[in-house]
Amino acid sequence: MPNVGLRDHETEQFEDDPLEFIRLDLALPSGSGGAGSTEACTRRQAAADVLQALVGSGFQTEATEIVGSLINSALSMYSTNPGQEWRSKDSAVYLLTAIATETSTAKVSIWMENRVGFITNTDSYTSMA
Repeated sequence: MPNVGLRDHETEQFEDDPLEFIRLDLALPSGSGGAGSTEACTRRQAAADVLQALVGSGFQTEATEIVGSLINSALSMYSTNPGQEWRSKDSAVYLLTAIATETSTAKVSIWMENRVGFITNTDSYTSMA
């Protein structure tokens, strides 16, 4: 999923202003935009929303299998050269959080987790710190 990967200008933004980057990456509304503002919506968040919509509309198994293979592929790329392929790991983590959470409500902290498991070897996720 090309819209999940970090781009060069986003890496530069993180280096210049990490707090602003995280605010935008998490799609937290700014003080001026207010809650519900589309100003903070990023392409990464839009891709996560598409995945969550697929999972929520009856394609949970199919979407989870496809995203699981994308995650494994990204982690394989990362393991070949961690110093250069760190963006692959970032994409894998982002995809994992997107597919693992069907819906969330920030105000009351309710999370519904994806019940279809695709992770067979969790050591690969924890050992690649």
